[in-house]
Amino acid sequence: MVDATIGGSRVRYRELFATPGFLVLWSSAAALNLATTMTSLGLGVLVHRSTGSAFLSAAVMFGPYLAHAVGGLTTMSVVDAWRPRPVLGWTSLLLAGLVLAQAGQVPVGMRIVLTFAAGYVLSISMGARYGALSDLVDHGEYALGRSAINIAVGVTQMVGYSLGAVLMAGGTTQGVFVLASGLCVIASVSTLWLPVLSPRSARGPGLRETWDANRRLLALPGARPLLLSLVVPNGMIVGCEALFVAFEHTEGGPGVLFTAGALGMLIGDVIVGRYLSLRGRLGGHHVLRFTLALPFIAFALEPPLWVAAVLVCVATTGYGASLVQQEVLNWLAPRDITGQVLGFESAMRMAGQGLFALVAGALAEMVAPSMAIMAMAMASLAVSASLTHGLRAADAEYARASVA
Repeated sequence: MVDATIGGSRVRYRELFATPGFLVLWSSAAALNLATTMTSLGLGVLVHRSTGSAFLSAAVMFGPYLAHAVGGLTTMSVVDAWRPRPVLGWTSLLLAGLVLAQAGQVPVGMRIVLTFAAGYVLSISMGARYGALSDLVDHGEYALGRSAINIAVGVTQMVGYSLGAVLMAGGTTQGVFVLASGLCVIASVSTLWLPVLSPRSARGPGLRETWDANRRLLALPGARPLLLSLVVPNGMIVGCEALFVAFEHTEGGPGVLFTAGALGMLIGDVIVGRYLSLRGRLGGHHVLRFTLALPFIAFALEPPLWVAAVLVCVATTGYGASLVQQEVLNWLAPRDITGQVLGFESAMRMAGQGLFALVAGALAEMVAPSMAIMAMAMASLAVSASLTHGLRAADAEYARASVA
């Protein structure tokens, strides 16, 4: 087993999974992500078949991520004020009901409403998940823990997109939603084995508490460039991914591209989380930030499916840069609002993905999807370049604190 060097300590994946509660947290995250992946693909294909609109298919797949911002700005204080186990359990059950409702004969407008509600609930669930992770592991182990969860996300995305594509090819689109709903129930039940963790904050949940925590976060030196880098350039690349259905019209083609993206994300997270030292991570994530966007520029040439899949796989290794930025953000976060900080980051990142997916979908209504993908990638590169100075300053502070 290869060690992962983090700060001054050496931690292994097998030691991480031996940490009480981590396997439960990892398993519930895997089940929930498998469910949401299948649901997203099913909705995208279903809406595109019925409307032929690139905008609406992108809206139903990624638009609900905007609802994460509502959670991050209103009720995220719940994740520090309440114990993680009931929050994770009840949010998973709510998601099960919202996903199951998609199995019926539902108008497109109602499908979008249901998915926005699911996005809101999911934002609270993710805040509770990453807050619990911060409680279960030390600061020096956070990057590896986040990497392990991201690996679960990458693997379940590949399985979810592949399984969803197979089920839909067999004419059982409704079965995708039924199976996804069952997986949400499994995720809820699994949280019963999560250790009882105490609330991090003595203050109760509320709108004022959420806003106060967000103001404290934004006032932290280095927090703003980290948040912008996690939200804007990454969101623009998700906008590229939102056009896969419109770009590739062959049966199962979008599923191939989404699977390639999940594979690339998995490779990037393994490399960053398991093999790179602290110095390697802090230097390497600047390369990965630009790797994320560059290959998508070649989509302007309208490459065949197998070439496009390779380009997507290479590009999405760049998502590994987010792991390093989240590690630094976790170090910056005050203890009593750790869950809210990590939840706010997650909510804003998902909201950015939804916003730029809608932007990409609207752009693809005016120009070819291939040209829209290129435009989003070039914009992502420009924003990444503008944030380099601020990110390097935050990296330097974290490196000094780790040595001390």
